[in-house]
Order: sequence, then structure tokens, then C-alpha cells
Amino acid sequence: MHWRTKGKAKKSYYDDCDLLQLVGTISKPPADPIERCYIAAHFKLHQASDWDNLGARLKFAFDWLTTRGYIADDGPHVIIEC
Repeated sequence: MHWRTKGKAKKSYYDDCDLLQLVGTISKPPADPIERCYIAAHFKLHQASDWDNLGARLKFAFDWLTTRGYIADDGPHVIIEC
């Protein structure tokens, strides 16, 4: 994906999440970011996919959670792999 297209998609995703937070669908972040967490994700796939490709689908979500103060970082020292 071209970097400009990816940037627009990421901004759109962030805007959608910010709106969901504003209307109360997504709760506000904790006072202190979570230092260690386990995140489970369920994918509906039409064909088999590699694990690294599935993980890449969560990139925008992890980045949003980090930039908005929900989690301290999106690295493996914070997010426990499934």
C-alpha cells in the first residue's frame, strides 16, 4: 500500500475510534496506561493467512490504543502474544 493511502486509512481509523470514544461506545483511557496486557482478537477469514499478516491487521488498533493512553506501548514487553 502506498504510504499516502496508508496514512489516510490510519487517519480515518483514528477518527472513527475517537468518535466512538466521544459518544461513549469506547470507554475513556485509564488514568495510567496499562503496563502489561493480553489482547485476544478473532478474525473471520475467507482463506488461510500467515500469523504475521494477521498481526499486521491489528497495527492501527495498537497504535491508537498507545497514542490515546490506553496502553503504555505496543511492544512485546507490554502486549502478551496469544
